[in-house]
Amino acid sequence: MEDGLPQSELRAITQVPGGRLLIATYGGVASFDGLRFSPIRVDAKDPAASEPVNSLLLSRSGDLWIGTDDRGIIRQTAGTAVNVSEQAGFYQERIRGLFEDATGTIWAATHDGIERITVHGGTQSVELLDRLGPVSGDITTPFAEDGRGGIFVLTSDGVFHLTARGVHIHIVEHHQLHHKKTGDAVGIYFDRRGVLWVGLRDGLVRLIPGKGTDEYTQEEVPEFRSEVTVLAGDYQGNMWVGTRNQGLCRVTGSKFSCWTTKDGLEDDFVRSLYEDDEHNLWVGLSSGGLARWRIATLIPLRDEPRELREAQPAAILQDHNGYLWIGTWGNGLFRLKDGRFQSELLTGNSSAIRTMEEDAAGNVWIGTWFNGLFRYKNGGFEHILLGRETLTDAISALLSDKSGGFWVGTYTGLLHYADGVPAKDKGVLLLKDKLITCLAQNDDGSILVGTSAGLYRVVGDTVRMVAGLSHPYVLSVSIDNARNVWVGTKGGGLDWLKGDHPVHLDTTNGMVDYTIFSVLDDGQGFLWMATSRGIVRVQRQQLEELAAQKSRTLDYVLLGKADGMPSSECLGVAQPHSTRAKDGTLWFATAKGLVHTDPDGAVPPAAHPAELTGALLDDASVQVNNRLELSPGLEDLVFQFNSQNLANPAQMEFRYKLDGYDRDWTVTRFRGAHYRKLPPGHYRFLVDARNAGSAWNDEVAGIGVYQRPYFYQAWWFYALLCVAAAVAAVRLFRWKLTRAKGELGVVLEERNRIAREWHDTLMAGFAAIAWQMETTARLLGGENGAAAKACELARSMVRHCQTEARRILWDLRENEEATGPLSSALSNALKLLSAKEGVDMRLEVEGQEVPLAPGSVHHLVCIGQEAVTNALRHAVPSIISVHLQYHADWLSLSVKDDGRGFRASDKLAALYGHFGIPVMEERARKLGGSLRVETSAGNGTEILVHVPFRMQVQGG
Repeated sequence: MEDGLPQSELRAITQVPGGRLLIATYGGVASFDGLRFSPIRVDAKDPAASEPVNSLLLSRSGDLWIGTDDRGIIRQTAGTAVNVSEQAGFYQERIRGLFEDATGTIWAATHDGIERITVHGGTQSVELLDRLGPVSGDITTPFAEDGRGGIFVLTSDGVFHLTARGVHIHIVEHHQLHHKKTGDAVGIYFDRRGVLWVGLRDGLVRLIPGKGTDEYTQEEVPEFRSEVTVLAGDYQGNMWVGTRNQGLCRVTGSKFSCWTTKDGLEDDFVRSLYEDDEHNLWVGLSSGGLARWRIATLIPLRDEPRELREAQPAAILQDHNGYLWIGTWGNGLFRLKDGRFQSELLTGNSSAIRTMEEDAAGNVWIGTWFNGLFRYKNGGFEHILLGRETLTDAISALLSDKSGGFWVGTYTGLLHYADGVPAKDKGVLLLKDKLITCLAQNDDGSILVGTSAGLYRVVGDTVRMVAGLSHPYVLSVSIDNARNVWVGTKGGGLDWLKGDHPVHLDTTNGMVDYTIFSVLDDGQGFLWMATSRGIVRVQRQQLEELAAQKSRTLDYVLLGKADGMPSSECLGVAQPHSTRAKDGTLWFATAKGLVHTDPDGAVPPAAHPAELTGALLDDASVQVNNRLELSPGLEDLVFQFNSQNLANPAQMEFRYKLDGYDRDWTVTRFRGAHYRKLPPGHYRFLVDARNAGSAWNDEVAGIGVYQRPYFYQAWWFYALLCVAAAVAAVRLFRWKLTRAKGELGVVLEERNRIAREWHDTLMAGFAAIAWQMETTARLLGGENGAAAKACELARSMVRHCQTEARRILWDLRENEEATGPLSSALSNALKLLSAKEGVDMRLEVEGQEVPLAPGSVHHLVCIGQEAVTNALRHAVPSIISVHLQYHADWLSLSVKDDGRGFRASDKLAALYGHFGIPVMEERARKLGGSLRVETSAGNGTEILVHVPFRMQVQGG
């Protein structure tokens, strides 16, 4: 009851196929999934119902039939409960047993007799077979099929066989009482071999079928005198017998063994037995609740003598004859021979056995605490004293090497006997004053010596230390079938010896960090390590890959009391601590006795697939189906899962992943996964299961998960924000554009005003000055040549100022050219000049036009205007050609006329008093380019500008 049972008297047990157990108790019905009990209402209409239940039956149709102690039969189907007995007119019935035969007919044993129930859909008809007699309360298993369409029925009047030919009664003859009895039977069971077992109040018999249809030969189980309460067979053909006061018994052939409270049962009165689909045997007790007998990886040693049971086993060795030698602390030496233990008497005070070894000749050597060596040879013991025996010394390790030598490790050094025969004052002493803990021989013939101060390698008489161990105190040196050397130390974990370079493995590598006393290779690819916290089983290949740093994970299983060990603590002071027998079983010494492996059950079967059992949303429990939709802002999400394991649920491992959120699997032994504040989105939760140390199941359970967002986390909200931002940006751009146009209009108006003012005042003044200078030059032309020249220079300056002023006025009035393409700006400028002078202007553009910075356009247009103006003023041309050519990374502007030109020698003279060409050159230099003038008398003039694109492109 402390574990959740409604009541501790268990009257019946059954199982949902492939699932949980259903348990009938005196206080109602409960289900059990291997971890916890959950109550089941006997009557769904009565929430407080806690009826005493005697029998349970889960029919093939899925209905649950419940036999109560005073309300008859209750049938639960499709969420409803029907009282079958009361519908048939039977009130306050006491049901002793329920059974379904091969045809689907339900049989019920009651205190009024046997009832046959025929089911038709949702209804049923009940027929009372009162001629078979009533069923008393001490009959627990009243039904058994015969395998041929008939059924055996047990009542207080005897054992009946119901077939198509009629009813036949079997008289059970009890040989011990020397007379036949009909009412002595209390339980029946028909096993797989066709044998009918009949449990009596003081014995057990079996009815073996004969040649005839109803002929059975009776055999009694010898020496069985207990009162039988219940019978059940297992998959191996054993018969399990529950008794009233002698606990649980197992019958194999003509032999039987019993387990009572002395062996761990809580109660010696067994009320019910059931073998589940995992081959666990469940034992319902009268007052002790539920017990489980299962096939464990490890099996404790039974039937050992009291001296061995009360002592701590220290060293274990199996010799070449298959005899198992067991040395203890304080109770001497034992030998298991032909299934029986016998104590081996050693002379002197030799009760503390420290180590054992078998040499090449088949002699067994036993090293004691302070009484020297013993050799078992030809059926007798020989006592050998080495002359070093003291109360502070002990023989701690023995080794017979491949060359016939014998090594004796003591607390004060290592003795080597090359001839293989230890004797007093003989042998070579090595590692003086060192405490020797263990010995092993490597493939190369060297001897590995473990001490309390490090590991040493001995070759001949040469000793060298193996440096680099994780801890100097060596507990064990083991060599597996692949010749790997494994070293256990007091520091915990395991050291792999690669040559003379140890590699340490502990929890940082995925290995346990317990102290390891021995490593055994089972020959099937697994290593078994005896540790201070249990026995670790791991695949040898995985451990090798971990040691060689080829892998970072290790799938191991830690075996303890739940796996059959009498104690999870192994003892590892003596050597050898463990041994492998000829039949492949492995033997280990624990703090409370010996334990060995079961060759047929060492590796667990594949686990059942994982299943999702529910979920918690902010601590609110919900059912999980195919999809889980979460409300916005959910804080906590917990997935609950399980894998049906009635044998050993503590060894179940799970791995889970929230696909779309987790990068990798998470491995755990808990049955839940916790997530906090999932981001909005679609996910899929996956979970897998396995028994620890075995492969993952191929079937993975999964469920879709959708975390709904808040409205401000939805995609449409972000789309709306983007649209709003775009609209705002457009409106802002338009506002800025309107404002810029307004500001530009003000600027243009002011520029036009300035241009008008300059045109009306400055240009008029320049014209007046020019006229006056011409007049002065005419008047002085003949009288003073120097003055005439000065006037001419002044007039040239005025004309240049007029030209520049006119250009400035054009710039003030026409500002669009500075921001448009260069060809458009040149075209507009040439149109104005052509209209004024009546000269044929031609503009040609060659190549892919490249957008230029406004400043570059301005300077190039000014150069073109100046070149055209000079040609109009001085060359008297009829055609002026402007050629604009674009190249890959530069452009050229050519202004060529067909006027009169001038000689190259006259160039300096032409430049004197004129500012057009120097100004054009200056503008070209500002653009990073160059200007060249090509002319000759009578052949016109060409102004050629070369400008690179590096500084001229837009934004450059």
